[in-house]
Amino acid sequence: MSEKTRTNLDSFREFPMTDIQSAYWVGRRADIAMGGVSTHVYEEVHSTDLDPDRLEESWNRIVQRHEMLRSVVSPEGLIRIHDETPYYRIPQDDLRGLTRYEQEIRLRTIRTRHREEVLPSDAWPLWRVRTARLTGKTFRIFLSFDAIPCDARSRSVIYEDWKRLYRDPDADLEPPAARFGDFLEDASAHRESEEYRRSQAFWRERTLDIPPPPLLPPQSTGDSDQRFRRVETTMAPDRWRDCRERCERWGASPTALLTAIFGKVLADWSRDPRFHIVLTIFDRLGRDPRYSNVVGDFTSSLVLPMDCTKDPGIEAMARQVGADLRELLPRSDYSGVRVLRDIAKAGVRFPRRAIPCVLTSTIGSDVISGKEWRTDWMGDRVELRSQTPQVGIDFQIFEVGGELRYNWDYDTNLVSTTSVRDMFR
Repeated sequence: MSEKTRTNLDSFREFPMTDIQSAYWVGRRADIAMGGVSTHVYEEVHSTDLDPDRLEESWNRIVQRHEMLRSVVSPEGLIRIHDETPYYRIPQDDLRGLTRYEQEIRLRTIRTRHREEVLPSDAWPLWRVRTARLTGKTFRIFLSFDAIPCDARSRSVIYEDWKRLYRDPDADLEPPAARFGDFLEDASAHRESEEYRRSQAFWRERTLDIPPPPLLPPQSTGDSDQRFRRVETTMAPDRWRDCRERCERWGASPTALLTAIFGKVLADWSRDPRFHIVLTIFDRLGRDPRYSNVVGDFTSSLVLPMDCTKDPGIEAMARQVGADLRELLPRSDYSGVRVLRDIAKAGVRFPRRAIPCVLTSTIGSDVISGKEWRTDWMGDRVELRSQTPQVGIDFQIFEVGGELRYNWDYDTNLVSTTSVRDMFR
């Protein structure tokens, strides 16, 4: 490493992790049940008429602009944000001299390397950007991001800023109104507040009443050369509009309806109709307008018990989910990560076939939802995949261009592809 690089990485600030970042970090450990992987997002885009030099220059301006792209995790488990980092040269594989078949082999090799990679948490960068040149005009872009530095909303902020700087190198972006380090300090201070202690007491009173995750059909070994796989589909704008209108008539939010549907499907396959799922939510402190264009991981989690014993109809289920969320969300500053830790500390052991299931809805987000997907400006999406340790099924919901897009990313070590496809229908 050059002296310049050492100097760049010597100046930094450190902050305590959020609960969700800590869970991501611990989940990397191979000795943790259902762990041994990073929380990670991989995206691949086929691009035409790309200017690779301009892509690289604009990306480095993004790294300078957003401090969490300069972050790592210290050996002590703190978020370490470097004041400066070296210029990032985007690796480019020149495949123009190869046959189409040979190109596909090389692309598959690159994809396999990055799709489920576990980037060292203590080494910068916690992301990878890479390109491959196929012809004089066509490229493949590979985007690999660990989730510790940035959540889904922040990735949308990153790609929007990147698009503006790529298209107009002279663009003068408005500086972020705050830094993620400010949020981490605010979150740390909030944990000493009376409001936080009330939320802690609220959840601890319920610890022993929370049922396990769904008891889904067994899957002893992975059934795929890829540990994590995806099933996905879309709902056309007119049908999605009908669903929203139905929600209005029922007095339930679209997220409540989709959560209820997820719960009903899981109940049909679970050995016990009482179970909990975990919702990924936006941290209350992170909703401060100061953080609207700040990159970081502002997510938290909420444990949502569900009871399908009486096989309620979907309307009744959606209403119940809505009522539960109205009760639980005001106490979500005590995160689901801590709730599950409290359950373990109380000596509760979930059954072996309990498969953690997560739901992430971005409906209503003015940053994530939009007329186009976050990387559409680069070209056509080839693949999008995510993975999370200690999660069997991750249900993700997006609203793009008026249509509903949703998918399940699942761990083939925990649930079989056959079962998932049958459930997803």
